[in-house]
Amino acid sequence: MSRRDQSIGWRSVLAILSVAVAAAVTITVIADQSLFDDATAQPQADVATVRISALKSESGAVRVALQQRESSGSWGDRQHPDLNTVRETALTGVWLNSSPLQLASAVSDPGLGEGAGDAPLFCVVSHGSLDDYFWRLLRGYVKQAEIDLNANVRFVSSLEGAKQAAAIDQCREDGAAVIASTLADPEAVSASLLAAKEAGANIVTFNSGPEFADAVGSEIHISLDDLEAGRLSGQTFNRHGVTGSLICVIHEAQNVGLENRCDTLEQAYEGGDIVRLRLPDGASSDEVIATLSKEILAPEANIRGILTLNGDTLIQGFTAIQQTREQLRLQSDEPFDVQIGSVGQSLGIVQIPIAERNRHLLFVISPLMEAQGYMVVAAMQMVHIFHSPPAFRLNAMLLNLKPFVFNSAGIRLAPDETRQMLANLQRMIAAGEEE
Repeated sequence: MSRRDQSIGWRSVLAILSVAVAAAVTITVIADQSLFDDATAQPQADVATVRISALKSESGAVRVALQQRESSGSWGDRQHPDLNTVRETALTGVWLNSSPLQLASAVSDPGLGEGAGDAPLFCVVSHGSLDDYFWRLLRGYVKQAEIDLNANVRFVSSLEGAKQAAAIDQCREDGAAVIASTLADPEAVSASLLAAKEAGANIVTFNSGPEFADAVGSEIHISLDDLEAGRLSGQTFNRHGVTGSLICVIHEAQNVGLENRCDTLEQAYEGGDIVRLRLPDGASSDEVIATLSKEILAPEANIRGILTLNGDTLIQGFTAIQQTREQLRLQSDEPFDVQIGSVGQSLGIVQIPIAERNRHLLFVISPLMEAQGYMVVAAMQMVHIFHSPPAFRLNAMLLNLKPFVFNSAGIRLAPDETRQMLANLQRMIAAGEEE
């Protein structure tokens, strides 16, 4: 069958380029001081004097840090940006930039980060894990928008609804001007958001649960159109001629957006039944793979496809298909391969050989985490400067982002040098969370 929509996932890496920018600080470097020596020129008044340190590992990778001279003349602790490692495979002759690094100094930009200058406090509270590639990139774009818009953003994330509510309550007590929250579990955060609005804060919601935005006092809701994402997934399975049952993998309990995707997948898919697999909270990667393998091999299940709803589960689903492939051949008179599609991508997909991807991966739909991360801060800035009180705005403005399937044919046309550059960027981004 035709597989012209197979995903390699390169396009999302292009979006990383605006996150991996140089440290946005104002600094003075003493002209005659070597970059890596221990020279001790006296600090100048009203300027921030810094130096860059670098550490080469046995593998050849180089990690960079920044130190700021203190008033005593000694050097402070090394400060590491989130993206701070250049892998040994990096291209020569190409500038690679760290992620932004916030410095406390007399000359630093007052818009950089929480507590800087007189910027009002904006709070972003999410339900996702920062180990998840989706949330890593979304958070990166929140931080980039914070810099570009001279905002003051506090980002808090927890998988537990009670902790999300507690973070919202803390932001209200700290006088946050705007609070943005996901609505994966609207019951958990509703009371806290309404209390914050009653106290005078503006409310923005994003990512999940647009149908609950009005009820929690939101003024703008920004999210992927989850209903369209599920519908597009079903249509894409149909277009590739898949017949048989599909597993729709729900990786977060009580996430209404994921349930919505499975709902419209079921409505659109014409080839068979939809099996909803709700993964247990805190399941390890091995446990997820084992659970998926069991479902694929279940007698009479007739599983022919899997839809995962984030990038990490895509890799686990792919592994389960590979591990069960030979057993499936033994159970069937006619050999077949289970196909997989995903709403969301992961850096790990590029580690899978292209032949394996061509064999099993039908499509990847962009969840537009870059747009969600950046636009939520822009929306917070927008509602903050409105002159009418928050209580006057009782209905949320819904901004539904239309999903799309990555076009692998276009990606394959990219020059080899571009592919290699993007691969190096992916490795650098993956290393950016390491301590």
